Amino acid sequence: MARLLDDNDGDEKTAAAIAEALGDLPVAVAQAAATIRDNRYTFKVYLLELKNYPISDVVTRVEGEDYPDAVGSALRVAYRSALKRITSKNSKQGEIAEAQLGALSLLAASGVPERWLTPMDGGSPRTRRALTALVDASVCERSEDGTRVRLHRLQAQVIREDWAAGSEAGARATEAAVTVLAAVDITSRESFEEQRREALDLAEQLRTVAAWEDRSGQDPWGLFSDPRTAWTLAHAIKETSELGAPQEALSLADAVDLCATALGDDHDLTLACRNNLASAYRGAGRLDEAIDLSDRTLSERERVLGPDHPDTLVTRNNLAGAYQDAGRLDEAIDLF
Repeated sequence: MARLLDDNDGDEKTAAAIAEALGDLPVAVAQAAATIRDNRYTFKVYLLELKNYPISDVVTRVEGEDYPDAVGSALRVAYRSALKRITSKNSKQGEIAEAQLGALSLLAASGVPERWLTPMDGGSPRTRRALTALVDASVCERSEDGTRVRLHRLQAQVIREDWAAGSEAGARATEAAVTVLAAVDITSRESFEEQRREALDLAEQLRTVAAWEDRSGQDPWGLFSDPRTAWTLAHAIKETSELGAPQEALSLADAVDLCATALGDDHDLTLACRNNLASAYRGAGRLDEAIDLSDRTLSERERVLGPDHPDTLVTRNNLAGAYQDAGRLDEAIDLF
């Protein structure tokens, strides 16, 4: 309630009613305070708007969660009014802010490095201004050191429910998330530790977007139907493994399966992901799995690309190396 009173000259009784309606949930109270301040609402006008939101706008609960119905309404009022306000001042900046929210709603709850968001508008100052406006509205937040940006889990859920998979808004959110991930360049970081951190961050994001698959193993948001995601995945598996974290690379096996479902088993990017995953198995000392996956990938690449294609030769070399590590020297020599 103190947060509400700090941002308004209204009466304490109505502020208490708002806080009670929101169950004193910090993210909801913070956004209510920002919405009241930025729209110059009185407490009574805001409380009336909160009560007038349809019951269908309540955020879907995960089993075991307990918070008031009004929380979903408060989170919707906050992000919608923030976007409307940003757009009214600068329509292009409003588009960028919407893209930022769409991307963040589909990415990991831990947030993303803020510099990942700059390619959305070619690195123009509008990108940071849009993000700062969202932060000022308490819709999203920066980390204490100012390097990362995140959406509260419930806020992200509200946005995903509003911009549903398969809708036009959902398609824009998917495009934004894919654009953010595809722009990550692990090798551009200067030190080994910076590269390793970047690779681990990217692996976490890919695990998150892979988790949006439905129970039939499909890709409702279309994230893996975009070849850029498969390219990013192949890149992340390779770099994560080579930077000394093969187990993190292996945690992306489900994402590789999604690529195969979305793009096809014989798509060149599916095969690239499987080739790199096999190398991660080898790096983790799981040689039987490395040999099995490399052997299957080699057969597919020979069939699709031919025996002398550079990618085929890479997989053949990897398989020979796995045989060598396993002590199966005759088979290794034959392939080498």
